[in-house]
Amino acid sequence: MLHEPELEFRAGNRRIDPRYGISVFGPADAHSPTGPRQIPIGLVGPSHAVDGIRNWLQRCQNHIEAKYTKPGQENLHQPFPGFSTDSPFGAQLVFDDALVREIPERQLRRMVCATKDAVDFYADAARCLADTGRCRVVIYARPEELQDREGHPPSQESTAEREEDQDWRETGADFHDLLKATALTLPAPLQLIRKETWTGTPARTNGQTVRPLQDEATRAWNLHTALYYKAGGPP
Repeated sequence: MLHEPELEFRAGNRRIDPRYGISVFGPADAHSPTGPRQIPIGLVGPSHAVDGIRNWLQRCQNHIEAKYTKPGQENLHQPFPGFSTDSPFGAQLVFDDALVREIPERQLRRMVCATKDAVDFYADAARCLADTGRCRVVIYARPEELQDREGHPPSQESTAEREEDQDWRETGADFHDLLKATALTLPAPLQLIRKETWTGTPARTNGQTVRPLQDEATRAWNLHTALYYKAGGPP
């Protein structure tokens, strides 16, 4: 049996739980002069999604209460301390209208059945932002019009349909994977966000929930820790 490894945080402090460690001590590079303190963010997506993402990220600058847990399980869900220069992260996201690329709704409707076209379109938008040298991370609103088969709820399908689905997956025809692969050479890393992340409303297909939705504090933890890391800081 291997014991849970300890993680290192600010000033060499160690704890097992990453969220507890960041909340109490701060990130591992908190004292480093090269740590990310101002993180300019690029945004790509339809106008309503860009506004929704920015509004939610601004809300996440402040404390978010944890999901209620049973006595004795408090460590399973921890409150999010906020993401700002005054929070344990010691960093903040910076927004600029010049770092926004809005995707017209009519363009999205034309790409509904063409994943590769959508990837090329979004990758070009990211390249325009990354080439400015002004943004550290580019956030994408994942197109709701593109339905990954992996996100569909299970159904009573035939063997032939399952084999066809497997063939489809093996081609790599998934927007997330193709876009990440296409954008590997860009100087700014990408972060894709689904609509339910910022709205807090689970995605549904034919009346069924497509994916379980985490509580808001957990969603904020996961996203902002990823953004801090992608901006060059070891949490």
